[in-house]
Amino acid sequence: MANTQNRLDRELDTRAVAARPTHWKAPDLLPEPNPREGWKHRWIRVSMVGLADAKNISSSLREGYEFCKAEDYPEMMMHAVAD
Repeated sequence: MANTQNRLDRELDTRAVAARPTHWKAPDLLPEPNPREGWKHRWIRVSMVGLADAKNISSSLREGYEFCKAEDYPEMMMHAVAD
């Protein structure tokens, strides 16, 4: 007895059904403060691998960045580290 299988031609077989959506959005690793009129917030690295990154801080200040005060952003205090 011949073992016959009912298969489709390779050209007719598609993976469109199993394809994942193509849109991707990078995850937010750092929290964002509530937006404020006229302000654009950016995170500035102050240390890396436990060592202070004074070069990055000073270059950011020369570029015109200004540091924010923690008390001006109470919504961010739950993310603050005590150390």
